[in-house]
Amino acid sequence: MKNQNTANPDFYKNSNAWLDKPAGYQAAVFSYAQEYSDFLGKYKTEREITAFLSEARAGMLESEHINAFTPSTCTSYFFRHKTAAFVRIPSKTNIKKPVLFRIICSHIDSPRLDLKPHPLIEESSLLLMKTHYYGGIKKYQWAGIPLELRGIICTEKNIIDVRNLFSGEIPRFIIHELPVHLSSEQLKKEGSKVVEGEEMTALAGHIPVSDEEQAIKTGILDIFKKNGIYEKNLLYSELCLVPAVLPCSVGFDHGLIAGYGHDDRACAWAEYRAFLDAEKNDHINIALWVDKEETGSAGDTGAQSVFIDYIYEKIIEKNFPGLSLHEARMRTEVLSADVTAALDPNNKQSFDAENSSLAGCGVSIEKYGGRSGKYGSHDAPAEYMHKIVSLLDQKKISWQTGELGKIDLGGGGTVAMFFARNGSQVIDAGPPVLGLHSPVETASKADLFETKNAYQAFFSE
Repeated sequence: MKNQNTANPDFYKNSNAWLDKPAGYQAAVFSYAQEYSDFLGKYKTEREITAFLSEARAGMLESEHINAFTPSTCTSYFFRHKTAAFVRIPSKTNIKKPVLFRIICSHIDSPRLDLKPHPLIEESSLLLMKTHYYGGIKKYQWAGIPLELRGIICTEKNIIDVRNLFSGEIPRFIIHELPVHLSSEQLKKEGSKVVEGEEMTALAGHIPVSDEEQAIKTGILDIFKKNGIYEKNLLYSELCLVPAVLPCSVGFDHGLIAGYGHDDRACAWAEYRAFLDAEKNDHINIALWVDKEETGSAGDTGAQSVFIDYIYEKIIEKNFPGLSLHEARMRTEVLSADVTAALDPNNKQSFDAENSSLAGCGVSIEKYGGRSGKYGSHDAPAEYMHKIVSLLDQKKISWQTGELGKIDLGGGGTVAMFFARNGSQVIDAGPPVLGLHSPVETASKADLFETKNAYQAFFSE
């Protein structure tokens, strides 16, 4: 990363990723951004992303056949509902080398509104859907915006993708807000209570089928019944509301992209492309996509699950006899692929400007995160951070580093700590994003591109 401080070359200053690049750089950035935008707008839940990865795994072996690796078939695919992995084992691997495994791990869950088990209620000539928000959100941001339904419904005969239920115009939903004319008391509340969790009910229907009670709900259930779905099936469905918005370019120069779920689909897509485009080497490369990061990485599809250990064991079983699981973990280098907060010019009071990542200055490599004294954070060794940024400098990839805002204002964690506690070397790496966890987040197209380049360099080295 070039030092652009011309006043004093001994002083360090972030360089802008758009500048001093070879011919065709901007065209390459925009091309990559368009591919990513298509992905971001289409796949909005963990199941949808793992389904995409399953379809994209052409030529890969299923996990149960991983012991059949040959030099010509050295990639495999692992899948468990809402988590997935691609694995590439080289034809020749030096079992004695210090670092045997390279992992990039992103998460594919984003803040959203899950439906409650009994979601449908009829009140005041309207049908409403009750929700339970998922992840850390400012609840008021989700009121007054169009929402769409995603997920699955399990019936006695089928597992139904709710997107396939409706032909023609796709239904939209909205959480209506209190008119400003009646908001004098509401506006006195603190931000976290302007809209309460139990007030996040979305408009879902309006036309009654008779003059009897619950006639609107009856009409909506009739629509479901035509597809073999009954209200009982909703009790164990997996449905959520997500912003009904498509990604778009932002600015007169189209240099930014706004959309739902940059956190963390920006990294999920970059990881996918990096795995496919990486040069062959003698490391075992694993691209891992996990669930539940926004709620602590628990569950059978989160980073704390045994899914990654299962992958290790399948690889080791006959390919590397004598290698223990613990040794495999200790001989692993990891990039925790997650976004960070970009310095916000509208809210500078919440950031330490000298220690914040900037939109347009490349991928952010962050040694630690956490909150209030680095609680809940992995603090990467200086030697490992030096190794990673030296690789990026060698490949002329724009990078920067910083922290997630001012101390004691909040903070955030990633999956890094869960790899570190097993002995792996790990550091956070991802693009800075404006408006984290809002329904529409914004990122620099150059940062997205440099993130993909960084991941590719890591997998290729």
